Amino acid sequence: VREAFLKVVPRQQILDELIKPLQKDARLRSSQVFLPGSDGYARAVKVNGSAGYARVDVSEARALLAKAKVAGPQVCILFDPSNPRR
Repeated sequence: VREAFLKVVPRQQILDELIKPLQKDARLRSSQVFLPGSDGYARAVKVNGSAGYARVDVSEARALLAKAKVAGPQVCILFDPSNPRR
């Protein structure tokens, strides 16, 4: 179910519409451990599976949910309400 969720998060659209207006040189992060350009980032991205979530894939998400026998997943997102970008 988590994989299905990640398949439908429009990462590039979020970056383009919310972040780039504030930081023109912003890039997608494909690691939660390393920052882009840091030692280990490229190596981690090659093996961490992030490439599988680079594009929105609704069909694959539906297939994953069907395989998990989950018809109506609910998503709870934690965020900092004091941060207007969140």
